Amino acid sequence: MTKKQSEKPFLAFLTVLCFVLETKLEALGIRPNLTVLPVYYVGLRHGPGKGVLFGALIGIIADSLSGGILGPNLLGKGSAALLASTITGSYLNWTPVLGAIGLFVITWADGIISLAALSVFAETPAIISVAAMAMLGQATVNCVAGVFIRPKHEE
Repeated sequence: MTKKQSEKPFLAFLTVLCFVLETKLEALGIRPNLTVLPVYYVGLRHGPGKGVLFGALIGIIADSLSGGILGPNLLGKGSAALLASTITGSYLNWTPVLGAIGLFVITWADGIISLAALSVFAETPAIISVAAMAMLGQATVNCVAGVFIRPKHEE
């Protein structure tokens, strides 16, 4: 099995694991946003086309599992993948710190986009300041993984 062939089952397992852990883990009343991790990985390594498609797929699954309206997570995860694909340009030298900062910003942006979409198309799900603090906690947890996720050209 080649490296490319072994990546797809691993990515599927990682995605399912992220969905399961999101439902089981909670710290200080904040649930993690772990599904951004595989979206960030695909956007970073495979570019905007595959990244946005994968992000939209993860988003629609998250929306359908949440039982709410379809769309906010689709928009947030698709945008997260697009943002991830833009930070790998030739104008930046990749460092682990850049990976951590990138994942922090992308996690926070995913939360902001999802919250804004819910606020526009449904009702505001939480007080904005409380939601912003929850997103800050989620982004802080996720930024640790950003140190280890690298673009394909940096291997």
